[in-house]
Amino acid sequence: MENKINEEEILESVSHLSAYDGINELLKLRKELDFKKPSKPNLATKHTIVDVILYSKLLLEYENNIIVYKEQLSVINKYNSEIDSIINEFLKKESNLYNLVPKQYQDKCVSLAYQRGHSEGYIGFYNNLCEIVEIFNI
Repeated sequence: MENKINEEEILESVSHLSAYDGINELLKLRKELDFKKPSKPNLATKHTIVDVILYSKLLLEYENNIIVYKEQLSVINKYNSEIDSIINEFLKKESNLYNLVPKQYQDKCVSLAYQRGHSEGYIGFYNNLCEIVEIFNI
């Protein structure tokens, strides 16, 4: 499932969209797991030797499945993290951060916008970033 992400190509594909539409398009690129987290088997309090043998087989199967699950989850989380970075870059460009804010203040502006708006998602971050960037529009 290893996917190479071409950030420039993806940003170009949404450059003609508004920030809101761009966010929605970019979020569609995120991936989900193909299957649910495996459930750990249980051994009943009152059990027979047959139950223990069956439990041990189910436990071994569970341990193998949980390894596969964690590996896939790690790959998907890495991929989605890259998509999130692209969304953030898209929003920085859309807000005119790079055009209006001197380089030495850009990180502080982004940090402040994140603090103010992250609980509202990307739209909240973007709206706050635009407000902060507007201060530099002289």
